Amino acid sequence: MLLYLAFAGLAYHLNGLVTDIRINAPTTLPILILDTAPNFLSVFVVSGLALAILKSHLVINSLYCSVGLIIYEILQIQIDERTFDPMDIAATAVGWLSMLVFIFIIEKANYFLIRQCIQK
Repeated sequence: MLLYLAFAGLAYHLNGLVTDIRINAPTTLPILILDTAPNFLSVFVVSGLALAILKSHLVINSLYCSVGLIIYEILQIQIDERTFDPMDIAATAVGWLSMLVFIFIIEKANYFLIRQCIQK
C-alpha cells in the first residue's frame, strides 16, 4: 500500500507543476487540459491517500473519494470566488476511471508476485 501513497505524492507534485504552468508560463498546451488537470490529478491524490490508509475495498473507497470531489465541485456554485465547471466533473470521472485501471494493474501485479512466492 506504500505504492498508493507514493503515487498520491507524485500526483500532488504534478498538480503543483500544472498550477505553476497555468499561472506563470505561456504555453501551447490546450487550455482544456490545463484547466481540468488539477481535478484529474486530485482523484489520484485523494484516492491514493485513502487507499494507503484503508487498505481494503479499493474500488469502493476510490469511488467514494471521487464522488466527494464531484460533490465539492457542485457545491462551488454556492461558494463565493469559486467557479463551477462541468468539465471539471468530467475530468474527475476520467480520473476515477484511470485510478481503476491503476488499481487493477497493481492488484494483478500483487497477485502475480504472491503466486510466484508460493510456487517457490
